[in-house]
Amino acid sequence: MLYLFTGNSRYLIEHQVSEWKKQFIQKHGDFNLLHLKNIIDYETNFIIESLTALPFWWEKKLVCIDIESENKKENYSKKLDTILSQIDHIPENNIVLIVYPEPDKRAKFFKDISKVAQKKEFNISETGELQHIIEKKYNDKISYWAIQAIMRYKWNHLEKIVSEIDKLLITYERIEEEYIYSHILPELEENIFQCIDLILSKQTPQAIEKIHTILEQTSIYAFYNNLLANLRPIIYIQSLKKTWVSQKQIADTLKLGNRAFLINKSYKLPVWNMKKLYTQLIDIDTQMKTGKLLWSEEKDITLAVEYALLSS
Repeated sequence: MLYLFTGNSRYLIEHQVSEWKKQFIQKHGDFNLLHLKNIIDYETNFIIESLTALPFWWEKKLVCIDIESENKKENYSKKLDTILSQIDHIPENNIVLIVYPEPDKRAKFFKDISKVAQKKEFNISETGELQHIIEKKYNDKISYWAIQAIMRYKWNHLEKIVSEIDKLLITYERIEEEYIYSHILPELEENIFQCIDLILSKQTPQAIEKIHTILEQTSIYAFYNNLLANLRPIIYIQSLKKTWVSQKQIADTLKLGNRAFLINKSYKLPVWNMKKLYTQLIDIDTQMKTGKLLWSEEKDITLAVEYALLSS
């Protein structure tokens, strides 16, 4: 029996794998349970034997194999080919579970394994689904507004959200919104959006202060690239809103996903000023790449960004 657990939620997949392993151990013990977490660490013969050898003194055997999309090493590809080559030789008593979160759907292995395995997808497509999962897991141990805050702070990353909630529950019986603000650091993306809100609301001094706070946790290069990446869709959204395009059309056209909330935002800075600011910020990148920027140290690039904000 061959199963494929896949989807965009690593947390949900890992939770389900854990449940399968617990149930298997309860019924069959742990002697015939194998979990190959990094196949590149195992010899080819061991992988083949794990897949094809019958259970030892028991009725069933469970083999879990983790797959990494980002691993591009040649040896890794060979190990994937080994797994594919043994599919037809897996005994009926062996349960093989391929664990493949956030897959590269263009990859040969994913295409081939999807054709022969029973596929179970674990996806979170909307913030409402994420909120429901958190509410179901923690019941009344966290308030509605605290859930909203931590989802925003952790940019809808379920694994990070669960980790932070579990840590807070060591100290508090019930998590309130203020505990999120006082104990949890926002993800870079959330910090970027807070900074952009200040910039586009013409609160430049506060925006510059926010930048200095962000740069205590990350480099100016990461901040600068994220600023450009997140400012660009906002400009597109505001431009499309001027043409009276519907919200659904804007969300679909720009593929906003969990950033669709940006459509409802309004700013004091006019669109043409936003475009001017974006052009000035892009020019910093051009100057760096062509060697025309007078400064090279991070603090000097920070000054160039601040100057662009002040002149927008």
